[in-house]
Amino acid sequence: MYISYVLYQLLPAGTIPYWLLLPVAVAMFFIGCILFKTTITRVIGKDSTSYILLTVGLSYLLSNGLQLIFGPNYYSMQVSDELKYGTIGLFSDLGVYIMDSRLIAFAFAVVFVAIIHWFLNKTDIGCAMRATAENQTVAASLGINSKFCFIFAFALGTMFAGVSGLLISPMFMAYPKIGSTFSIIAMSSMV
Repeated sequence: MYISYVLYQLLPAGTIPYWLLLPVAVAMFFIGCILFKTTITRVIGKDSTSYILLTVGLSYLLSNGLQLIFGPNYYSMQVSDELKYGTIGLFSDLGVYIMDSRLIAFAFAVVFVAIIHWFLNKTDIGCAMRATAENQTVAASLGINSKFCFIFAFALGTMFAGVSGLLISPMFMAYPKIGSTFSIIAMSSMV
């Protein structure tokens, strides 16, 4: 959500935000590392709900902080009209059209899913992360640094959240509670 506000403040009118994909990914990865080290590390291992309450609290803190700074107003990204209103006719005879920005976001999502699948199954860090998720004690006895795996997994999740915020910024207006729109879908897919 704060990526949308940063884009609103920094992007010149009529631009395409996708060139910021790599800088946003790197910045969000490091923000995730710092956030995990400063807050979540303190509650890991306490009980099963502490980190959930902490992350929900951080979410409320971020959204209310943005509302305090920017107000409850809706802001639209000043992207190019071709990106905002452009469509691609898949079945023009039937009247089926897809917005360009949605197609771009879908294509990036498919690429990211393929990359994360390769990463988790073919790299040593990915295998270590899967082992830590399965059984932290056994993974630690095998010499896997569980703390690093937790930090890396949280940072990856933060990075993907930032990148997805960048990808949907041409389609949705930025406002402080924009995360609640997607949290219900995320929670239902997680369960």
